[in-house]
Amino acid sequence: MSFLTNILKFVVVLSVQLVGLAASKSDVSSSTAQVYWKSLFPHTPLPGVLANQLIYPSDLSGDYFRAILKDMVTKFRTIEVDEKFKYDSPKVESDSANKLDYDNVHKDVFFFETKLHEGANMDAMELTIGENNVAFLPRSIADTIPFSSQNFSQILTYFSVSPESPVASVIKETIELCEIPALKGELKRCSTSFEDFLDYAISLLGKHVQIFTPSLETKSSHPNLTVGHVTQLVGKSVVMCHKLNYAYAVYLCHSLKRTHLYEVYLIGKDGSRGTSLAACHQDTSSWSAKHLAFHVLKVQPGTVPICHFLKKGTIVWVPSP
Repeated sequence: MSFLTNILKFVVVLSVQLVGLAASKSDVSSSTAQVYWKSLFPHTPLPGVLANQLIYPSDLSGDYFRAILKDMVTKFRTIEVDEKFKYDSPKVESDSANKLDYDNVHKDVFFFETKLHEGANMDAMELTIGENNVAFLPRSIADTIPFSSQNFSQILTYFSVSPESPVASVIKETIELCEIPALKGELKRCSTSFEDFLDYAISLLGKHVQIFTPSLETKSSHPNLTVGHVTQLVGKSVVMCHKLNYAYAVYLCHSLKRTHLYEVYLIGKDGSRGTSLAACHQDTSSWSAKHLAFHVLKVQPGTVPICHFLKKGTIVWVPSP
């Protein structure tokens, strides 16, 4: 059975199940998701970055899931390219990313904090990679879908995916990434629903928070970027949520102490303008010595703060001043 046939079967199965659940679960609608947001943040409008990822009742149809299908197929066909820029997690090691051609890793995939100043030139090619546009599932649906390595075979059956297909590899990789134990001083969780995503951030930071996300829209695949103004976002702890490759929105959220977060305005010679977010990890002593950052920067763990930009689609929670 072909890869595309397996995906089509997955779309049909999941569409039928979601539509059936929509008829019996009142919290499927985006309006209920907005109500849930309002119950937590009564004086704060739902940010567009979240509102754009909600499933609307009219979207619970074949058209919506055909759009998911198109996105999935595109992502899986380009997964080897995406792997080159999968550096948002401090657990990425050079031996676990041995498919990389180190000679072609651009110089600013990791950088020192001293480079974040006005006028600096940045080779930040990872900022040009498109984000995964699939939407959040409501908790009432997400909780019915298994999400663990122990249930991997069941997940493949549920999605009608062949174990040898590229989809199976991505599903396995995403779940395993979520199951990697947290580093010392780190708290982490993979949220598979809108409600769980909100609940976890609140459990770590409380309700007095702000949300930031990169807004830079590049006009070429490799723009020459210059740093404009740089603003440090103050907070004893920040929660960074990275959107993973999956059939629906799954975010790996983790809180790392001693991490400086900066909002960086970037200007490109191609006309690109907008903000990105840079995370600078002050303590890398618990990172593996095989981490790609140490290979790129030629330093040892725990010796100097290491920074990287956050990819498009990343959502960062910061305590309000």
